[in-house]
Amino acid sequence: MQKTINTNFPTAGDWVDLMGESGNTTYSAASIVLQPGKFKVFGNQKATLSNEDIEVENNILKLYPNPTSNSFNINKAVNEVVVFDLTGKIVKSFTKTNTNKNYPVTGLNKGIYFARIKTTNNKIKTKKLIIK
Repeated sequence: MQKTINTNFPTAGDWVDLMGESGNTTYSAASIVLQPGKFKVFGNQKATLSNEDIEVENNILKLYPNPTSNSFNINKAVNEVVVFDLTGKIVKSFTKTNTNKNYPVTGLNKGIYFARIKTTNNKIKTKKLIIK
């Protein structure tokens, strides 16, 4: 038996049926009718799997070799590189490295780390770094 459900949307305006086949169906009504065994999931924006920070291929910051055991390189000049372990502790830090594109990691244990890289235009990128 179908049932009329109060939507209780927290704000006025159109709400998107995120489970709808088209992904474009919107509702703004105070109630909807559901058939037995059916449900709906609503959001205030369309669902997307895209990334808003898409970069042109020739502008991508690369950290290599990865995995490494002694050092890694970055293909562009950067202002700062900070290496964190998985707990968030800083284990290596390199600053004002515009001319140096090689970063030694000797002394670090094998494992997964994160390199937070501050570019010359002050954007911050985080890359996974594996020490073998």
